[in-house]
Amino acid sequence: MSDNLQKCDVVLLFCSPSAMNSKAVKKEWTAADSSDKPLIPVFTNIKYVPTLLRTRKGVHINDVFNVDANIKRLHKLILKKYGPKEVAFINIKFTYNKEKEKVKTERNSSLLENLIGFYQQITFL
Repeated sequence: MSDNLQKCDVVLLFCSPSAMNSKAVKKEWTAADSSDKPLIPVFTNIKYVPTLLRTRKGVHINDVFNVDANIKRLHKLILKKYGPKEVAFINIKFTYNKEKEKVKTERNSSLLENLIGFYQQITFL
C-alpha cells in the first residue's frame, strides 16, 4: 500500500457506504492523509464522506449516469487544485504531423476509457 501511495500524485476516495465500512479503505485514506498526499473525496451523499474530510474540496456526483460530466468535473478540480501554478511561456516551433497527433489522441482516449471503466465499476458495485 505505501509503495502505491508514494507513486500517486492525488488520491481519490470514492465515498460509499461500503467503502466507509471497510477497514482497508480507512487504513488507506488515513495513510494518504498523514503523508500529506492530496486527497479528493468523490461522493453521492455528504454523509458518506468521513468527518475529517468534509471540509475538503471534493466532487459531489449528482447524476451517477452522467459519467462524462463527472469525470470532467473531477479532472477540472485536480488541475485547479494540484496542477501547475505558473504558466511558462517558451518559444517553440510546432510542426504538424498527422500520424503523431493520431497516436497522442489514441493514448488520451485509452486513459479516458480506463478511467470511465473504473468509475463505472465502482459506481455500480
